[in-house]
Amino acid sequence: MIRAGLIFASCSFGYVVAMFAAVTLVPNTFLMVAAGTGVGPASPLETQLMHWLTPSLFLIGLIFVLVLVVVRWSWRVQSRLGEKVRHALSGEETGR
Repeated sequence: MIRAGLIFASCSFGYVVAMFAAVTLVPNTFLMVAAGTGVGPASPLETQLMHWLTPSLFLIGLIFVLVLVVVRWSWRVQSRLGEKVRHALSGEETGR
């Protein structure tokens, strides 16, 4: 029961982090790059790709990797907590 609660909490945390990144960080990254480059819709396609889209996609890739790292970290924390709880409930020593 405790293990299921920890898994649910970890998955919920991962969902919140992913949604925050998708709803807040990604659009703001696009706006930041677009405002910084000054490239608009009237610019040629090559200029838009080179100065606006490519840096934006690179930054979004970095955000994606960051979200994966944070979600992996939360999963590892909940796994360690689950093991500590299991050892504590069974009366075994944890070794730390």
